[in-house]
Amino acid sequence: MSVDARGRELGPLWLWLGEGGQPLKSSTWQSAFRRANERCASFGLAFTVHPHTLRHTFAVHMLGLLLRQTIRAMGMAEDRRFTLAQIKRMLIGNPMRKLQLLLGHSREKTVYLYLDVLDEAQEIVLAALAEWDEQAAVLDSLEIPEADL
Repeated sequence: MSVDARGRELGPLWLWLGEGGQPLKSSTWQSAFRRANERCASFGLAFTVHPHTLRHTFAVHMLGLLLRQTIRAMGMAEDRRFTLAQIKRMLIGNPMRKLQLLLGHSREKTVYLYLDVLDEAQEIVLAALAEWDEQAAVLDSLEIPEADL
């Protein structure tokens, strides 16, 4: 949503614009997603993406960025002591409030589901790294004859 200096909503902003700068009809960009999903399927990729998927992806990545930004800001004040309430506000409240405003949700509570997604994503990444380490250890233990190098 576009807002004025006082924070009043002026109207929606558009993500997909045509060559003339005008918003595309929803059928146009929905068709683009349908064709992209069909192309993915032709390569054996078994997932479907919808326009709303982009919103969720943005939210998860933005929340990660906001949390990292907050943690860095806390590190800049090494000589300062924070109360528990201040730490909670910096780690949870402030980034979550920013995300709420970016997504246009009326309640901050609505965006807390993205914390769960971040947890799941971290578990997936850590599992992949552990598997990578195991495979690298096996490869490192193999003796390759010099003639094969």
